[in-house]
Amino acid sequence: MEIAEIIGIDEEDLHGFMRVFPNMWEHEKPLFSPEITLVVNKYGETEEFIFGVYIYTLGSCVLAMFLEYQREFATAIFEIHGICFDSYGMKRDFQFGENRVKDIILRNAGKDYKLFSTIPLGGIFTCPKCRAQYTLRSLRVSPEGKVYCQNCGRLVKFSKEEEESENSD
Repeated sequence: MEIAEIIGIDEEDLHGFMRVFPNMWEHEKPLFSPEITLVVNKYGETEEFIFGVYIYTLGSCVLAMFLEYQREFATAIFEIHGICFDSYGMKRDFQFGENRVKDIILRNAGKDYKLFSTIPLGGIFTCPKCRAQYTLRSLRVSPEGKVYCQNCGRLVKFSKEEEESENSD
């Protein structure tokens, strides 16, 4: 088990980050590694907290992230668990996966992910340069939080305000 904590993250950035996390994993995965697939995405909230459970599969491995977000302190705490099953069904720890999730979380703390919080799961992202459209799942996100457009080849970074002004045209 690994623990990662982000202090000073607002809710919109947290929601956006959780939506693009699989894209960040895919962007950095080794060649011929299995694709990460989100199988459970559940969260609940109170006035003070948001709690989330995110479960991903990677071939014969499972990664589970348990999220606790404290609104008053703008702090997200991730508890990360990974397990794999061998061909005999025997369970073993997936420490590499746990460490990689923690590394992705900590490296991307403080980046602006508000834009992604506005795109519903299964929603459409439109490149502001060439107007190409992508589902959230097919987006390629760089480690800097920029979106790679496969149509025009540009890395696009823009704020929520720019997206709203483009949509009002």
